[in-house]
Amino acid sequence: METILKIDLYLHITAGTVALITGMIAIFAKKGGLSHRKAGQWYFWAMLTVCVTAILRFRLSPSIIFLTMIAIFSFYLNFSGKRILNFKKKDKPFQFIDWSMAYFTLSCGIVMCLSSIYYYFFEHKTILSILFVVFGFFCISIARTDILRFKGKIEVEKMNWFFQHIGRMMGSYAATVTAFVITNNHGFFPDLVVWIAPGVIIGFLSDVWANRYRKDYGIPIIPVLPVRIAQRFLGMFKQLNGNIVSFFK
Repeated sequence: METILKIDLYLHITAGTVALITGMIAIFAKKGGLSHRKAGQWYFWAMLTVCVTAILRFRLSPSIIFLTMIAIFSFYLNFSGKRILNFKKKDKPFQFIDWSMAYFTLSCGIVMCLSSIYYYFFEHKTILSILFVVFGFFCISIARTDILRFKGKIEVEKMNWFFQHIGRMMGSYAATVTAFVITNNHGFFPDLVVWIAPGVIIGFLSDVWANRYRKDYGIPIIPVLPVRIAQRFLGMFKQLNGNIVSFFK
């Protein structure tokens, strides 16, 4: 068993390294070109390997639970970012694998948020609790948005497939960079900053990049990631507050 876990760990590290390199190549290569597509394929399979090897190492340990949920979330971003290219035509129906992966990721987000409550109140692990709720929120938000889109309850903007591809792949790559930085941090920066900063920075750059294309195509630009995060948290707070007020009326 110990040998299997060692092999699994080596595969996990190797796949993570391949993802870090091929993801960078895909970002800077000409979009739609051979290098971009080949690097993207390698990146997809590397991230799948990262996810599978993380699940195989799962055990009921706070850090392992969190890392496994993050691996699943980052792969879902990669998976959905790749799948969206198959739905350039709005009338093409989403398939069972799209629905099942979205609901599975939604479930992971719920587990993360519930874990946040548990580790804060019962284990007094404040930093871990914050990480659980932040990433759990993103899991729920993204998976819920996809499910509503599958049901036709969200209006799809022009060239949605293009911007979703950019956003999801960059989000997935942010997770890869975060894993690399966390592994090599060695106490230089606070853990909470290292866990959150790469995603916020890469998300911001991704939005700036996407907004350049939006401007070229005559599509309204969107708020950058930090602004959208604030807006979503505010929206959720208002909805929760409204539900509480309605309950006591």
